[in-house]
Amino acid sequence: YITSTDADTGAKTYAHIAANDEAVDRYNGWNGGDQLGSMKITVNGTDYGNSSFVVLNLYDVTISRGQRVGNKVTYFSKTFTGASNLEYVFAPLGTTGFGAEDFKNCPNLRYINIEELTELTSVGSQSFNGCSKLFAGQKLDLSNTKLVSTAGNAFATVAATEFVFPTTFTSLGQETFKDCKNVTKITFLGEVTTIANGAYATFRNCENLETVTGTAKAFEANKHTHIGYEAFRNCKKLNQVDGLIENGILTIPEGVQTVNAFAFSYCQAITYIDLPSTLTTVNQQGFSYMSNVKLIDFGKITGALSLGNCGNFRDMDSLVAVSLPEGMTDIKNRAFASCDNLTAFYMPNSIQTLNTNGDGQGSFCGSQKLYFVQESFSVSQCLVDGVVDTSKLVLPSKPEVYYMPTSLTAFSGTVSSNDKYAIASIFRYCYALNDVIVFPEGFKSAMVTRAFQEIGTKDSPKTIVFTGDIEEFAITHYSQYITFIFANKNDKDFNDLGVIRSTGNTKETGSSAYFCSTGIRYDLAISGRVGSSQDYSEADIANI
Repeated sequence: YITSTDADTGAKTYAHIAANDEAVDRYNGWNGGDQLGSMKITVNGTDYGNSSFVVLNLYDVTISRGQRVGNKVTYFSKTFTGASNLEYVFAPLGTTGFGAEDFKNCPNLRYINIEELTELTSVGSQSFNGCSKLFAGQKLDLSNTKLVSTAGNAFATVAATEFVFPTTFTSLGQETFKDCKNVTKITFLGEVTTIANGAYATFRNCENLETVTGTAKAFEANKHTHIGYEAFRNCKKLNQVDGLIENGILTIPEGVQTVNAFAFSYCQAITYIDLPSTLTTVNQQGFSYMSNVKLIDFGKITGALSLGNCGNFRDMDSLVAVSLPEGMTDIKNRAFASCDNLTAFYMPNSIQTLNTNGDGQGSFCGSQKLYFVQESFSVSQCLVDGVVDTSKLVLPSKPEVYYMPTSLTAFSGTVSSNDKYAIASIFRYCYALNDVIVFPEGFKSAMVTRAFQEIGTKDSPKTIVFTGDIEEFAITHYSQYITFIFANKNDKDFNDLGVIRSTGNTKETGSSAYFCSTGIRYDLAISGRVGSSQDYSEADIANI
């Protein structure tokens, strides 16, 4: 209906949107609100008062952007995009599909008779995207339709609390349920066999979603090579997805090679992660902020696992121990940062670099209970009948002296344009680190500042030993309870090496570093310059 209002009397006049063979194209400008009529309306016995609405099934209507079969409108496309005052829609019962953006950005749309469209087979891209009041507080039951597929963003932001799909449904488009913040359960009565693009953002921000059933075939082995970007991001309560998550146990299927950025970020109901043998890459924050994950099983991985960009496993507050797979070469900045209860950590000898991106947070920054162990260990025995039992975890003992991986060559990362020293807190606030940490002879570069800030305490002082010939070095803000030892086998002068810069904190001025030359020990003050030198014997240097 299109309405006009008499300026003097306020009387409204209604006209048909279209009748007989009149063509209806997309109504641009409906968002002004003055073209949609208002009438008292009752839907399923509920009186909705005076509301803006459209009735399509009473007339022989041709939609110029859709398809006409006989006397029925069977398909729409972009027909009502942006009708911001539209509240109720009654589509023809013969409708077989909704096309791209049919009702996109209709923020006040509350009802459409989609549940009774028994011939419906498809819902197009963004058909209902932006309909943030549609089916609010209600179950959207499509079980009486013949729906086979949805395209991208089909139901994004829809306010329903539950979705039910028919037995005919097989193909789920990417981003289909993105930002459906009220949904708690999604049921596929048949079997979904395809989820587009590794479930790219398909369930993103479904923050109340708990259960997804009927997806087992979609996550069968070798079905996907990757888990898509933001696939389940911010699904805080999700603990059941058939074929993927069972009672909070996340099992990435065999065949998956990449977990893309933010794929499971903030999935806080997950307690255990089982990674497949085929996994090669975990991208930026792929598993970040999963606060209830206790263990991650890397044991099946056979190739060289790569961590992309940063923050891959950061802020896992319940994670207790990690044993990384052999073949890894790099641990990115913030990869395991702020894991509050992380203790034993095994790094394989293949690790070559520990990273920062120059923003002040390195690989392990803020993991206050972390310490390193020399032997790998298994966690799989802790998964018993679908329940995580950390009491079955057997960890190697914490060594007083820990030897860094033999392949480690450098701290690395982005250096800011105005400072050649990257600000990297690789071990910052790791109070429980081993008493002595020994870097291998191949370690040449430590051009990062704050790497060792706050790692020592009065009751637990730390010693850092560089056994090789350091070619460049910069360090600041290190605790008064830490000692640096440079073996310096080539008898370099310290002033040719680098700098130890001022902390700006007078309480830390007790720090010292020993730079060993033949018969000489340099005591390096925190001010960043050589404070004094003394003659020391070979035995004294060995003792140091």
